Amino acid sequence: MNLELAGKTVVITGGSAGIGLACAEAFLGEGANVAIVGRNRERAEEARRRLLDKGHVLAIAADMVAEPEAERAANEVEAELGLIDVWVNCAGAARRVEPEALDEAAWREGFESKFLSYMNATTVILRRFRARYLAWKEQNPQAGAKAPAIGAIVNVIGKGGKSPSDTHLPGGAANAGLMLATAGLAQAYAHMGVRINAINPASIMTQRLERRFELEAQRKNRSKQELMASGAADMPLGRYAEPAEVADAVLFLASRRASYLAGTSLMIDGGQRPIV
Repeated sequence: MNLELAGKTVVITGGSAGIGLACAEAFLGEGANVAIVGRNRERAEEARRRLLDKGHVLAIAADMVAEPEAERAANEVEAELGLIDVWVNCAGAARRVEPEALDEAAWREGFESKFLSYMNATTVILRRFRARYLAWKEQNPQAGAKAPAIGAIVNVIGKGGKSPSDTHLPGGAANAGLMLATAGLAQAYAHMGVRINAINPASIMTQRLERRFELEAQRKNRSKQELMASGAADMPLGRYAEPAEVADAVLFLASRRASYLAGTSLMIDGGQRPIV
């Protein structure tokens, strides 16, 4: 299937590791030009070097918790790669905190690291998409309501917004807020040719999953390996997902093959939480 992503400019926040890195590799495989944005310059550059043989990759160090940083990153991308077509939010993860340790700082950190980082980046790119739509509308006053495909945003949010975990309440609450914002913004911008969708991955085989089981192992006085094996056995598919499997879904939602999907929240959990 031709996803029509060749030559597109794609920005991936959190693209230096895990799902974000898998997304970067997948978009490059489709012929897109990719910008990796991460808070740590060294890790972003290391990821860029790993992907150099796969296509045109740009690495940018920026912290999406501050909107001016998101604006600077977008400016750098467009100066180097041209107008942005796709923006994938995959950066930011709230720390896991025991329920009895929750305080204002924990809740604030959860929302700043996840909700604000996604919303700042989204605000910046929507500003650009809207300007492009208004320019098209001015040049095509007789075109009616139907706009061309201006751009796409995919928010990799996580299952915590749908299914609570007692050690991930600030992050889960931020995820729930992101799901609402994704649906609302999708409705508001769809007529401008902008599609916004979300993905809710569950247990993905990344370093973050291992850190989660390390915390649970301490609480339950069991080994991390034992808990991970038990968790995988409980999955209907008998295993955790690989980052590349999430990346495949991101590519689809970002592509013209998903041209009628807007405000969708796609659960990737291997059937762990079936919902009718």
